[in-house]
Amino acid sequence: MALSVQPDPDFSPTELRKEQLLDPDLMIIVMAVEDNKRPDFQEIVGCSPKTRSLWLQFNSLIVHNGLLYRKFEHPSGNIELEKFQLILPSKFIRKVVIEHHENPATGNHFGAFKTYQSLKKIFYWPGMHEDVNAIISQCEKCAKFKFHKRPKVPLKIFREGVLHGKWHVDICGPINPPSKEGYTYVLVAVEAFSGWPFAIPLKTKSSTEIAQVLIRDVFSVFGSPMAILSDQERCFTSQLMQDICNIYGIQSSNISIAHPAANGKAEKWVRTLKEHIAIMIENDRKNWPNTLPLICQAYRSMPHTSTKFSPYEVIFGAPMRTPLDLKLGLPPTTNQEVNPDHYPFWLRQTLSNIHDQVRENLQDSALRMKRHYDLHASVAPFQVGQLVWFYNRKRIKGKSPKLDTPWEGPYKIVKILNDCIAAIQSCHNSQLTRIVHMDKLASYSQPLDSVQAAWLTIVQSPWQQTTTSQSSIHPLTLQVPVEEIPLPPA
Repeated sequence: MALSVQPDPDFSPTELRKEQLLDPDLMIIVMAVEDNKRPDFQEIVGCSPKTRSLWLQFNSLIVHNGLLYRKFEHPSGNIELEKFQLILPSKFIRKVVIEHHENPATGNHFGAFKTYQSLKKIFYWPGMHEDVNAIISQCEKCAKFKFHKRPKVPLKIFREGVLHGKWHVDICGPINPPSKEGYTYVLVAVEAFSGWPFAIPLKTKSSTEIAQVLIRDVFSVFGSPMAILSDQERCFTSQLMQDICNIYGIQSSNISIAHPAANGKAEKWVRTLKEHIAIMIENDRKNWPNTLPLICQAYRSMPHTSTKFSPYEVIFGAPMRTPLDLKLGLPPTTNQEVNPDHYPFWLRQTLSNIHDQVRENLQDSALRMKRHYDLHASVAPFQVGQLVWFYNRKRIKGKSPKLDTPWEGPYKIVKILNDCIAAIQSCHNSQLTRIVHMDKLASYSQPLDSVQAAWLTIVQSPWQQTTTSQSSIHPLTLQVPVEEIPLPPA
């Protein structure tokens, strides 16, 4: 397929000359350079910043064939690298930047810095760098497919002050291959205060099976918690799960979409579980359910970084006795024997002391994490009514996620629920409303006006045409149609 580039009549030398003279920022400078007489400072003091900027560069300006150019001297001092830049009238700035940015042979949606570096070989105007940045930031395709530096909101700390108060739950899987018994998923649950974990195999992730497992393995052992935190999977948000929570008097909470960090205890346990299952089933991949009790036992016996106690010790008041203890025997202790009649009181006091220490350690750990996280955070970076992009990376069967955009939008912020959570509504579908974490949002700029003109790929100064052979010109290059004029004196 042959490509042809037709000159844009709006960008002819005649039209450029006309617009330079009509541009209030350029008119006085063009006439002064033609007369070779620099205006006095008093004459331009009331003019625009652009006019004053060009006045300061007066000795580098020339008028050639009626058009105003700036002589650009290379920082290296190499005369061969000197060039003349066309001073672009304001009318053409947006059009030039958009066309150059969107043209596959020139800008091809590269960033503002590369676009600026490419354009300044040909054009110049005061404030060029800022204008290019502002225009490129409005490119919708770049916003959808390129990395956004999203503002973070300050970390919100949820302190767990009571044992069996909250459980974090999640689903791990599907695990392939399924086990010999047909198990494919794992229900994971973590008690928030102690870190006590459960990992229970499931054949499906239906709400019926999950409800049965929670009642049989969790509620029957620890009693009903005050709250359960989960993601927004259907198995956790179903009417059946809501009914179970109502019967047991449990407050059910769901994290915001695409923000798993809010359920971090369960997410971390899922990651740990996957790693240790993979280690233990290297030679028998279908036997993975039998590894779950052993992984849980080891995890329950290990001190946690945040609490400084093992989950077992937080619940039972003493460290778990492990095979190593049985092999070596119990170490000597200075503790006096407790009278059996006084044991309940002793245990209560021991657990109370442990729990007080756990609360203190959890608070120190949370504050340390918050200080580190909030170094690059800002309070309330968005306002109601603001248009935003929503980061929602999801896998679509048959499509590579690396080549698909993770950004959806635009959405409008309809309500800010707290410092972290906002309600957003799709601008394309008013029925689609989401509750999301603000870390998943990025500011939306109105898209560029699409420019269909194909006039700009490489624009040469009129005198540069005399030194460029016709055969060496790129097939997409457009030469400004003017008569050949000798190179002006430097």
